[in-house]
Amino acid sequence: MRGYRRPSLRAELETAAALLSVAGITTRLDLPQGPIQATIGDRPRAALRSTVTRLLRDRTARACVITVSSRGGRIQLELRTDDSAETIEVAA
Repeated sequence: MRGYRRPSLRAELETAAALLSVAGITTRLDLPQGPIQATIGDRPRAALRSTVTRLLRDRTARACVITVSSRGGRIQLELRTDDSAETIEVAA
């Protein structure tokens, strides 16, 4: 496909954090030092958006920490709230 670009991982994470914050959920984005993977694929992006949507609908969520880490050459996103955690693997 001509003109098709994969979305930026950083932009997706910043958008997720901003949406949660605007909804009144105190949100912290923990990024590793140094560069992070430039893009995010369709499946992990859909999983991230689904988790954010679920948190926006959850009236009990008060805080969320989004942690980005690298394990075994793979990027992992962990979204942790007061009472739940979800891990999303982003292919390298």
